[in-house]
Amino acid sequence: MKNVSSLSDEQLVSLCKSQNDSDAWSELCTRYLAVAKAQALKFSVDRSETEDLSQVGLIGFLSAVHSFDEKRDASFATYASRCIHNRIVNTVKSSKSKRQIPPDLCMSLDDQSELADTALTPEQLLLSRKEAQRISKTIHEKLTEKEQRVFFLYLSGLRYGEIAKKLMTSEKSVEGALSRARKKLKSEFGKNS
Repeated sequence: MKNVSSLSDEQLVSLCKSQNDSDAWSELCTRYLAVAKAQALKFSVDRSETEDLSQVGLIGFLSAVHSFDEKRDASFATYASRCIHNRIVNTVKSSKSKRQIPPDLCMSLDDQSELADTALTPEQLLLSRKEAQRISKTIHEKLTEKEQRVFFLYLSGLRYGEIAKKLMTSEKSVEGALSRARKKLKSEFGKNS
């Protein structure tokens, strides 16, 4: 593994987007897994729900990597934190329990303050790093290049037709690639992922 730990988030995002660099992916996942877990903790009542919402937050993070525009004023940290938070909030809002989200936990998109750092024990940090590396490794090893591209474009919010146009392929091909990607990831991470 090459040394990417000294690179900025924006440099890592650039490597992920331009070269699909697995070391850059692992480093970014490690950095943002703690943010996803911290956000999940705010909305969950038990450990299994925290894990589920953490995975939802990671989907928000993956979407942030692929849709981040470095020409905008926000840093990647701000942008990724918003994507993670918003993905979790949307999931909680649409859940069957219809829990009420306390207003003080909701975050305005206009608010440019950074999310507070969360203190993790060394053991939690090590587990977070290993989990992030596992997720990154699984995506890059189990999915074909086309499945990865379709999966990340889908996570960034594009519809099948938009993805097909961007990749110059048919919607049926996009649907098939996404279906295969989901099946592979589901078999790797279980039914709750």
